[in-house]
Amino acid sequence: ELVGGRMSETGDGNRVGQSGEMLGVREYRGGDRLRNVHWIHTARTGTLTVCERGAPQQQVVDVVLDVANELTGDPQRREFLREAFARRVRVAASLAIALHGHHVPIRIVVGNQPTAISGSNAGRRKLLTMLAEVPADGIDRATIATASAFRPSRDRMTLSVTGDSAGYVEVQVERGGQGFNASSVSLGSLSIVIAPETALNAQLSRFWRDVCHVRSIA
Repeated sequence: ELVGGRMSETGDGNRVGQSGEMLGVREYRGGDRLRNVHWIHTARTGTLTVCERGAPQQQVVDVVLDVANELTGDPQRREFLREAFARRVRVAASLAIALHGHHVPIRIVVGNQPTAISGSNAGRRKLLTMLAEVPADGIDRATIATASAFRPSRDRMTLSVTGDSAGYVEVQVERGGQGFNASSVSLGSLSIVIAPETALNAQLSRFWRDVCHVRSIA
């Protein structure tokens, strides 16, 4: 289950607050809500006591779109590569929009440039605009190789969307934070490879459920 929807719920671990699972009890302080008073404990001890609660905080998720692509002068080959690249962009957009719709804080990384996306409608428009402005043919792999590569952070989850010259789209999940060493998840469990002839809808629906599962335990 994806949890949290405010900036105060971003990060690792639990944040003490007015909602979530009960962490313990403590003496009443000015400003505490009466609904949080633990009346049984108060009656037992003679001291006004409240329940202290906390909910898991969210990590920021990086959605990384690999824009490197093969460039060719052959018209037929170019059309195939362009369609394959468009599928790659659609996969990245689908995952990013789904996370955004679940109020998960995200960054979109196009090539090697990360951009934070707000949880508002303006953030959603910014996300879609960035992806729409990606060149239709991608960027020459030789050019990408000379640029500084984006390095996933150890304190957040990363979804990397890549592809190859045969038209396959690959999504890899990398987890970090809460004491985990960042570790790539093996293909076939929490990653998928989408063949050129495979429809995207069913594959993305299944993969989104897997991402939700990883997100809840990361």
